[in-house]
Amino acid sequence: AKQEAVALYKLEKEQRARTQKDLKKALEAQVQPSNSRDLRERLARDLAKAKEGRRGQSSNSRSEQARFAHLERAKAKAKESVRGKVVNRDQARATQATCASVKKTFSQSELDHNDQARKGRSAHAAPVAMGAYDLKFARPRAIPTWRKPA
Repeated sequence: AKQEAVALYKLEKEQRARTQKDLKKALEAQVQPSNSRDLRERLARDLAKAKEGRRGQSSNSRSEQARFAHLERAKAKAKESVRGKVVNRDQARATQATCASVKKTFSQSELDHNDQARKGRSAHAAPVAMGAYDLKFARPRAIPTWRKPA
């Protein structure tokens, strides 16, 4: 029994030594010592990439500055006169409804009346809002239920 234990110990020791040797070989194969020329080339390549990136960032900031300056010039020009008349630009006018649009809207009392009438209708008698049913009456497009027909 003692001889078997000694033999087993020797086998384990040899196996550990073999695995250590294999691991050392694998690590040496992975990490190859690089020479100074390769290191210099890699450093030069990395520096060139970094410089190129900085150039791109500075050109982006320059283009943003140019755009901002252009907008400032456009604002100043917009305040100037056109053909001798001072131009007043009203932003609210752009969002106001046109006269034609105002004519097509229902008044509040008409909307209330339509809501009351809708409550009394059955489901099959009621028009479907934004439905394609409106298209078969020779209109170019469906009109929302909250707008008057043309």
